[in-house]
Amino acid sequence: DTNSNSQPSFIPSLHDIMSESIHRNEVMVTVQLGGMDGKAGDPLYEFTRYHDDISLWMPVVMEPVQRNFDELVETYKTHMEEKNLACPHLLHQMANYDAQRQIKTNQTNQHNSKFSQQCPFCHFDL
Repeated sequence: DTNSNSQPSFIPSLHDIMSESIHRNEVMVTVQLGGMDGKAGDPLYEFTRYHDDISLWMPVVMEPVQRNFDELVETYKTHMEEKNLACPHLLHQMANYDAQRQIKTNQTNQHNSKFSQQCPFCHFDL
């Protein structure tokens, strides 16, 4: 059995899951990497449009681009003022994996110190 989007009907949509959490008065936490401006093409923004009180939602949103992050902050300020959003966690950060950079870092570290290494994912020193 499938719905109109050709997905099995037993797989709930993100909107359905979040709406059910609100209906049950449960706290929900979401993690979003690449939040952009908090509106354009954002399935979480679509969710906020359909609910007047999102006070039990705790979004964790990471956006590395400064201009987008500034707009994201404004979007979530509006959610706080108009939708009772209590605790957004907006992070101006990025994590990535760059294999070529890691190879160069490892070669450099072999010449420096065995203690000077970087995480291959986030490039922070270990």
